[in-house]
Amino acid sequence: MSDGNQMTEEQGWPSEEQLTILIKSMAEEGTSSSVHKAIYKPRVLFVDDEANVLSGIRRMLCGKRSVWDMEFAGSGQEALERCEKQPYDIIVSDMRMPGMTGVELLTKIQKRWPHTIRFILSGNARPEEVLRTVGPVHQYIAKPCDSEILQAKLEKTVMLHGALESVRNARIDVDINSIPSFPTVYRDLQQMLNNDEATVAEVAQIVEQDPVLTLHILKMVNSAYFSVSRVLSDVSEAIAVIGLESVQAIMYSVQAFERMPFQQEAQIIVDQLWDHSQRCALIARRIMKECGGNKSELEAAFFAGLVHDLGHLILLSQQGARFFRTLMAVKKYKVPLHEAERAVFKVTHADLSGYMMALWGISDSVIEPVLFHHDPLSVLSQYAPDEMSVTLAVHLAEVIDCQIHSGVLFEEHLSTEILAHPCVRQNYQKWLEAVRNETGQEHTHG
Repeated sequence: MSDGNQMTEEQGWPSEEQLTILIKSMAEEGTSSSVHKAIYKPRVLFVDDEANVLSGIRRMLCGKRSVWDMEFAGSGQEALERCEKQPYDIIVSDMRMPGMTGVELLTKIQKRWPHTIRFILSGNARPEEVLRTVGPVHQYIAKPCDSEILQAKLEKTVMLHGALESVRNARIDVDINSIPSFPTVYRDLQQMLNNDEATVAEVAQIVEQDPVLTLHILKMVNSAYFSVSRVLSDVSEAIAVIGLESVQAIMYSVQAFERMPFQQEAQIIVDQLWDHSQRCALIARRIMKECGGNKSELEAAFFAGLVHDLGHLILLSQQGARFFRTLMAVKKYKVPLHEAERAVFKVTHADLSGYMMALWGISDSVIEPVLFHHDPLSVLSQYAPDEMSVTLAVHLAEVIDCQIHSGVLFEEHLSTEILAHPCVRQNYQKWLEAVRNETGQEHTHG
């Protein structure tokens, strides 16, 4: 895959000299994180060959006509023709339709309009049909669908879609196949799955080492087809529900373990990201546990810590040379990397990571800390003054890991506002020293 460096400056990319000047000016003038707000009217297309189903959906969502631009198509071909005239933000399609199935339709949509959010609406689907939808489908909705459930799913998607509008304005496609994985994990997992005596716990322990595979398994288990009573973030529970064979099927169907052809210096960054992500997951879970978090909060903290920086890999794999130039300028002028990313790419790694979670229907308890792990103050008002949120825990995990392990990608500092939080003020030094002792590294304060 090209890293996009052949694009001309007329297409909007800054030249190498312009990039340096841009980041230098950021350092001189100061930077600030921006909070995105949903201010657009999304276009939503519903596709079903049964007219009465479309009529039911139209009646069900009539109260949303003023805020959603909704249209209806009776076949896959009609849907494609409508998309050619003007693409949609969201498409909800029936799975089994004559002529062109829902999966075939959404596969075409995925290739032609990759930013469109794609839902499958169907009942009584066979397991093999569900597995075939892993690539082209973001979320599943079971038929018959309660109006409140359908409306809630779409409202959440619209909200997150608007909040992450910067992803649509960037020249970066959120493509899971562009994210490099780790060959050692692949070999270990394959060997374990080939062992007839392998246990769920043993498989889960290996799966948790790969954030990409973890995301796909959680995406699958949280679909309506597995009828789980709550959103699962624990990998062992997820594997117990979907079964070991499904783990293997997902592994192959998404090709999560194809390594991108990175240069040597890029692979060093990938390794740093992986080590950093694992440490942040463990630190965030520790913080939530010591602050009295419940089981679901501990799961969310670990999960968010593991995947919060996946957006770096998207930038690295799709915009490699330009990303390296940005890193060099960031290191020289001491500008926060996520702010430099927004200036250069019109999107940050946090936006990209959060967008990916939203597309796959991952719990809001994970999406929020991923999106705001550099800017927890934006959502701090939602919680009690002395409450430890998962978002704050992931931010603190990042800060602690940055203090202990230096690196250009992982520069984060504790603000005075965050330090004033009661739980942080009382426990931060204790957490820092505990993690430092566990790593076996001595590190002086900067």
